Amino acid sequence: MIMDICDLYEHKFPVQITYVPLHSTQEHAVVTQELIDSIVKTGFPIFLAEKERVEDSHRHGEWILPIRLQLKVVGLLWVMFTSGKKIPFNEIEQVVAMIETYLSMEEKQRQYTVENRKLRQELKGFLEFEDKPLLLLDRQGIVTECSAGVQTVLGLNRSRLLGETIERLTSEKVKVDVTNVFKPSFQTVEMKLEGKREKWHVQIKPTYVQGEVVSFMIKFLKKETNQFKQSKDLLYSFQDIIGSSEAIHFAREMARRIAGQDITILLRGESGTGKEMFAQAVHRKSQRAQGPFVAINCAAIPDNLLESELFGYESGAFTGAQRQGKAGRFELAHGGTIFLDEIGDMSLHLQAKLLRVLQERKVERVGGTQSVYVDVRIIAATHRNLEEMVQKKTFREDLYYRLNVIPITIPPVRERKEDLPILIEYFMKRLSNKEKKQPKYFSKDAYDLIFRYPWPGNVREIVNMVEHVIYLETGDLITADSLPAYLKIKEGKATSQLQINVAPHGEESFKQQVLHLLDVYGRHTEGKKRIAKEMGISLPTLYRRLKKLKIR
Repeated sequence: MIMDICDLYEHKFPVQITYVPLHSTQEHAVVTQELIDSIVKTGFPIFLAEKERVEDSHRHGEWILPIRLQLKVVGLLWVMFTSGKKIPFNEIEQVVAMIETYLSMEEKQRQYTVENRKLRQELKGFLEFEDKPLLLLDRQGIVTECSAGVQTVLGLNRSRLLGETIERLTSEKVKVDVTNVFKPSFQTVEMKLEGKREKWHVQIKPTYVQGEVVSFMIKFLKKETNQFKQSKDLLYSFQDIIGSSEAIHFAREMARRIAGQDITILLRGESGTGKEMFAQAVHRKSQRAQGPFVAINCAAIPDNLLESELFGYESGAFTGAQRQGKAGRFELAHGGTIFLDEIGDMSLHLQAKLLRVLQERKVERVGGTQSVYVDVRIIAATHRNLEEMVQKKTFREDLYYRLNVIPITIPPVRERKEDLPILIEYFMKRLSNKEKKQPKYFSKDAYDLIFRYPWPGNVREIVNMVEHVIYLETGDLITADSLPAYLKIKEGKATSQLQINVAPHGEESFKQQVLHLLDVYGRHTEGKKRIAKEMGISLPTLYRRLKKLKIR
């Protein structure tokens, strides 16, 4: 092609044009090593002519111009004038530009081939020892490599998978996003395995060489299940985190910024501030949004049951265990997010097992010997002072540093009381629509009382208060008299005004007193902790008795 370019210009102009690669310059006597060295060093063309005809150089003589590839001189263009006609020098420069373009294309193709071959060899070596379920497809959707993990998940050996098309493995065409190198896409595909059709959540990420898609990596996240909330069923997003105060704005924007980064988050704040709301919002904004969101309250489950809830158990692991065993919350959250609420209430024994999951991304079921790989993002939350617990050796220091990667502190309501009207109006509209009732409005004396109250239950307590007035107030205007009684009890005097007398065997008496205390302290976790303390029972015991009495 290069010689064709030269021939084209030789016919157009009365010149002789020859492309001379540096390695072959010895074949042309006119191009000496001295001239080559001069052109390579300076990068400038050289004109050769008889001394007495220099003034007429545009009609007679020879030009030697450098040919560059990636700023390096790789050849010469030798132009010898054969007549007295004037030749525009810019035309000769066009020949140089065309040759350089061609050489650049040739070099890119060579590098592309080399890099593509190298990439495939590296991916093949990686997949041979990878226990994650991964498939590698070429641009035509044909499986070129697979991991050991995917053979287990799909129940097909390597010989069955290689050369198979993705369309034959799935009942639909897998869509790929080639517009963003760094943003994998998530889809739900129906796999046709052993005559059965099963829906799987998959992550699809193109691999690139020189900005061009050369293959696709497909990671199988988990089989679709309705046992836990999916993103479409979640209640909250960042739009639901209400408030204009500086404190809540800072926490909300920080969570929004790091939502797309697959990194561990520790949400800190008092009970009822909206930690699960933040966790759901982060999940819905993340790359795992199509995966499951699994939440568990570590304080609400007795320690001996929490281990099997988190990590699952094998058949016969303990008395009462299901015959077929059971997957834990970590396995069910595979490909998505697990929200560990009240992580500070976890025992040291379980903290050690959780640390192993964070380090190795593997869980071992109770009574089992095999490790199961889990791909989960962890969002933890606590109202406790973990730094103080670390000093007292009640919380593992190594786990603390693993969890405290991105700490986000959610402010209590008493530190952002300017948000109270916005919060109340938001929940009034939301709950009124849910119950198909007309929204109610608060009088000045009601707001005066609301602003004086410290709101120990935070946002959750505000929701309880709004529910109270929606159900009990018949008019449209909420006055101070319409508000729950506990808002009127002066801070610090609530306990002295309550008569606590729990009859251990009187369920009805217990029920009435608990209902009264729930009205006083609220139905949030902090309120229930105060109730359990007043009654002299543990929080898990209180939860079990509330469940038995069907009290929410």
